[in-house]
Amino acid sequence: MTGVDLDLPLDEPAPIPAAAATVLSLVDHDWSHAHVLLAEDNPVNALVAEATLAKLGLQVTRVEDGQQALDALRQASHPYHLVLMDCQMPVLDGLEATRRLREWEAQEGRPRIPVVALTANAMTTDRQRCMDVGMDAHLGKPFRPVDLQALLQVHLSSAQQARTEQTAFTA
Repeated sequence: MTGVDLDLPLDEPAPIPAAAATVLSLVDHDWSHAHVLLAEDNPVNALVAEATLAKLGLQVTRVEDGQQALDALRQASHPYHLVLMDCQMPVLDGLEATRRLREWEAQEGRPRIPVVALTANAMTTDRQRCMDVGMDAHLGKPFRPVDLQALLQVHLSSAQQARTEQTAFTA
C-alpha cells in the first residue's frame, strides 16, 4: 500500500508583501457566497487548490477536463462565480474550453464569468496565449495562497458586480 503525505502550510499564512497587504486589508473577505469551478486533472494539484480555496471560505466544485468545465458552465443556472482552469487537460484543454465558453457567452448574451489560468507554464508567451483566448488572469503553479487570494479579490468582486447588473437588467 502506498500513500502520499501532503503537508499544506495553510494554518500559518505566508507573509504578505506590503503593497498586497495594503490592498487586501481594505476589503472584506467574506467569500462564503462564492463558488469556484476548479478544472484540474492532476489529483495532487487539485487537492492543493481545493484545500487553499476551502481555507479561504469558498465553495469548490472540481471537474477533470475542459469539456466537463464547459458543460457545467453552460447550465442555465450554474452557481459559479469564477473558474480556475488548468491549461493542459485531457479531452479538451483549458485554452480551447475558454475560447468556446467566451463564444457561447457572447452568442447567448450571458455575463462573462472570470476565468483564471492555473498552469505551470509561466512564460510571457504562455500568459499571452491565455489572454488571447479570453482568460482574465494567469496564476502559475505552484502558487502561493496570497497570490490566489489577491486574484480572487479582484475577480470575485467584478463577478459579483456583473451578476448584480445582469439581475437588475433582466428584472
